[in-house]
Amino acid sequence: MSIIESLHVKGFWRSQDLVEASVLDLVRQVGHVSREAEVLEPRASGEARDWSLSRHYGLRAFPWHTDGAISRHPPRYVALYARSVELGGATTDLLDVQARSSAQFFETVKSCVLRGCDSVGRPVIRRAYEVLEGSPCIRWDRRVFSVDAPRVRRAEDLLNRLQASHSVDWRDGMLIIFDNWRFLHRRSDVRPDEKRTLLRFYIH
Repeated sequence: MSIIESLHVKGFWRSQDLVEASVLDLVRQVGHVSREAEVLEPRASGEARDWSLSRHYGLRAFPWHTDGAISRHPPRYVALYARSVELGGATTDLLDVQARSSAQFFETVKSCVLRGCDSVGRPVIRRAYEVLEGSPCIRWDRRVFSVDAPRVRRAEDLLNRLQASHSVDWRDGMLIIFDNWRFLHRRSDVRPDEKRTLLRFYIH
């Protein structure tokens, strides 16, 4: 099954033992890469970039979220490539919201309205579910959106009971691509001595 076929059917694709020089060409098979790869490394909160998950959570686990949730048009796909994993341990989990096990959360989130602020403090209102380009799109990030509204809090409670659809135990040369409109993802706790460098690509 090709990358495109796998993403259309499963929403997820992975490969191993890839050299970094080949990754961009593979990623470009999926769609337009909106910017240069972003380097991701575990960082304590005080060392992390503003507006990053690490700034908010540090080395603690990241909760379930989608990337670009606050954007009007989030990236359709996210690609993550393991440039180096010297002292690994933290995993990346993915959750398919269209899976049967996620049905209750999916139905609840369809009517959720999310309220939060952007990076400069401007209020933002987004629907947690909408149809973009003919495809369902879920957005979720409690770092920037409040979960105080009863229906949003109910969705968050349901979400936290769900088990991951995929769990990625990173190794050098591993590449995953997933549908950011269909999958939520999270990172487990990171040990202080852990050394890992991932490259992230946003695909539209």
